[in-house]
Parts: sequence; C-alpha cells; structure tokens
Amino acid sequence: MFGYLPAPCRCQIGDQADLYHSTFCGLCNALARQYGQPARMLINRDSTFVAVLAAAQNREAPRATLSTRCLPWSRPIRVFEYGPIVEFAGAVTLCGLKAKLDDECADERGLRAAGCRLLSTLSRPRYERAQAILAASDFPVIDVRRYLGEQSNIEARVVKGGDPAHAAQPSARAFGAILAHTARLTGNAANVEPLHRAGQSLGELIYTLDAYQDAPEDLRRGRFNFLAAQLGSLRTDSMANVRGRAREIAAACQGEIRRAWQEVDLLRYRPVLEAVLLTGLSARTEQVLATTAGHLMTDGDESEGHDDDGGSATADASCCDGRNACFCPSGDYSGCCECCTCLDCCNSDCCNGDCCNGCDCSGCDCGGCDCSG
Repeated sequence: MFGYLPAPCRCQIGDQADLYHSTFCGLCNALARQYGQPARMLINRDSTFVAVLAAAQNREAPRATLSTRCLPWSRPIRVFEYGPIVEFAGAVTLCGLKAKLDDECADERGLRAAGCRLLSTLSRPRYERAQAILAASDFPVIDVRRYLGEQSNIEARVVKGGDPAHAAQPSARAFGAILAHTARLTGNAANVEPLHRAGQSLGELIYTLDAYQDAPEDLRRGRFNFLAAQLGSLRTDSMANVRGRAREIAAACQGEIRRAWQEVDLLRYRPVLEAVLLTGLSARTEQVLATTAGHLMTDGDESEGHDDDGGSATADASCCDGRNACFCPSGDYSGCCECCTCLDCCNSDCCNGDCCNGCDCSGCDCGGCDCSG
C-alpha cells in the first residue's frame, strides 16, 4: 500500500485535518519505536488511512499524547502513537514493504534484483515482528501471504489462456482483508462485509493503475501486464485502448467502493475518510489516467490535452487536477487541488477556476450531477 491514497485537504474537512496530521505523525513515531528509526521512511498516506479508518470505528476515541516528531528538538504536538490500532497500521506498513520487495525481486533482473533480495533479507527481522503483531490480532496472515504468493502463478495461467481478470485477485483479496480487519479489530461485525468489498475494489483499482503506469516498461521488457492481457496485446499504437480499458475498470471499482461505503457505520471522522477514499481517490485516479504512460502515446493522443513534456495541459490550466493533496495554510487554499467537492461527479478537466470557491462545470457532461457547490 504505497502512494495512491491522498491526504485530505483542510478546505474539505476543516479542523479534522489536524486529526489526520496527528495520526500520520503518530504512526511515524510508532514505526520508529517498533522497528527502528529507519522505519520512519516507510510512513505513507495509505497506512495512515487504515489507522484513521480503524479509529473511526473504535468505541473509544483515540487519546493523543504530546510528542516531538522526526527531530527530538522539534516542537511537541498532539499525536496518536499508541494502542492496537496504530500497531496494526504499522505492521501493515512493514508487510506492505515486504510484498513490494517480493514483487520487485520477481520482476527485476541483475543488480536491481540483487538489491531487492538484499533489502528483503535485511528487513526480515522487522517483517517477522510485524507479522507476529498481525497474527496476535487474528489478522489472516497465512491467507494473505498465500494470496500474494499466487500472483506469479496466476499471471502465468493468464498467459496460457486463463481469464485476465483473475490477475487482480491477489491484490484485491489482500486489500479486502486489511480494510475488513479494521472492523474486526474494533468489534464492528456489521462493517466487515462492506469494508471487505470496498477493500477488494480498492485493491483492484490500485493494481489497474499500476499496470497502466508500468505498461511501457512491461512492453519493452516482455513482462506480463494486466491491461495488455485484457486487450489481447499491447503495441506502441494502442495507448487509447489501454487508457480506455483502464478507465472502464477504474469506474467500476470506484462505483463499488461508493456502494460499499454507504453501508459502513462510523462513530467519527467520516468527512476525513470520505475526503480520502471518495473525492481524493477519484482525483488521484483521474490524475494518473490523464497522463501519458511512458512513451506509448502516439501523435493522435496529443489531442487529449498533453503538453510536449508529458504533462497534462488541461491539468495545468485547471485548479482541480488532483495533483497534490495538502494541508492548506489557514485561509489560503491556492494550489490545494483536491478541495473541489464536485470531483465526485465531474472529472478533473471539468472544473475551471478556483475550485475551493465553487466549480464551473458548464459545458461538461456531469451525468446530471449538480456541481454548483
């Protein structure tokens, strides 16, 4: 779980942005305490989302402590860094690193593969500690390891004629287990099933976005690619088809996330979580799919709003490009590109002007949605 879930913007959630900040810093401190100072570098927004999601379901509100952050002489702030919820999120972070390293070891060759194996070996004691924490909380460690371990075999079966959709299942099942366990950890049995569905769709969406971004390199090196398998082939003139298929899968996944999320009962922090999982993830997905995947874009693709440097000309002209989630300085939302609430129904190219003070979606097909606010 690295890199796809954004941080919420203060102009969406107001003072609750401090809660997110406190959880992020608390998780960073917890990683250092449990796994050593270098583990601070693993802090990420995805694991912070898991911690906030669990806290939102817990019967007791999290209790903050005053603590310094990365530097011991920094000003103390209120952070949430103790308890089973933070321990769970920290363990997920370490196990996510291990899964990433295993994936890289399988894909890479030569020195890069050797580097991945070395890092995997060095991180093994910390990974085993994280795995023990997960097992102690009754997280299905063995099942999730089996899911992720099947990835290469599933891809091999797809190459031989199997159903390409199966390639996304390991990631989907792993993410489903992680989000569902936040409900089990906090004693909310009714949330297990909808969070499992939301997590599965989130995992499939992330796997799809990874495949889109990796398509050029996979083509060059003859590696398996999920979207190429969906299309039957991947050629240098097929970028429009690759993007189109990725959009179809992303739309289906986001729709299921929204449907499942409506069934989730939370005690607190719903605005924060929705700013990440709904509005923010929608903007992040649009950002990824609006950019060119490597050098696959042909001359015909340039009409889709990309500049000569590979950036998005549409995004450059619009505030709502989903480029950066941020903690906006109080009263100053310029550059806070995920503030726009109408991203729920309008893609980022529909929102012009200052998205924090209203959206102009005139001329855009927003599916009948009222984007005036």
